[in-house]
Amino acid sequence: MIFFISDTHFLHSNILEYCSRPFSSTQEMDEQLISNWNSVIGQEDEVYHLGDFALGNKFLVDKILTRLLGKIHFIRGNHDQWLRKSAVAEQRLVWVKDYYELKVQDEEMDLTQFLVMSHYPILSWNKASHGSWMLHGHVHSTTDPLNETTARLDVGVDSHKYFPISYEQIKNIMTKRVFKPIDHHGSTNRD
Repeated sequence: MIFFISDTHFLHSNILEYCSRPFSSTQEMDEQLISNWNSVIGQEDEVYHLGDFALGNKFLVDKILTRLLGKIHFIRGNHDQWLRKSAVAEQRLVWVKDYYELKVQDEEMDLTQFLVMSHYPILSWNKASHGSWMLHGHVHSTTDPLNETTARLDVGVDSHKYFPISYEQIKNIMTKRVFKPIDHHGSTNRD
C-alpha cells in the first residue's frame, strides 16, 4: 500500500501549543505518532513523508526514524535541518527531494492517477486541469476549507487524527469533491 503523512514535528514542544495537539508532552505525542504510524503501515508499504519530520536532537531524531515501519520517501520541509546531520537518514530513507510527481496505477478507477507532492501547498500545479491531485503539508489543516473545491489535500497529521493517510483514503476524499478551476486551464477533464 501507499501512505502519505506530513508535519509530524517529532520532539517539537512548541507544536503542542501552536496546533492545540491533545498531548501532555512531546514524549506522549511522539509515542502516539509512532504507534499510529506502525499500526497502519507495514514494512513493505511505501510512505511519502511531506516534510517537517522533527525538530530537535539529531540522535533522538535518528532513534525515532529507526522505529518507523515502511519504505520512507522524504520531501523536505522548512523544519528538516536534522537531515544534514543524520547518520540514519541516508540508510533509512529511500530518497530525499524538495518536490515529487508520482503516478499511481489505480485498477479500480482504470487510470493512472497523477500526484504532485510538495511540503508547501501549490495554487496551480502540473496537470491540475487533467485530474492530478496536489498533496502537501505545512499548513496544519488551516487551508482545509480552501482545499474543498480544489484537487489539493493537506496530508499533515493535524488534518488526519495524527495518522498517515492511505492512497485509498485520499481517493475516497478526492472523488467526492466538485472541483472549480482556478486558472485559465479550465476544466478538470483528463483529456
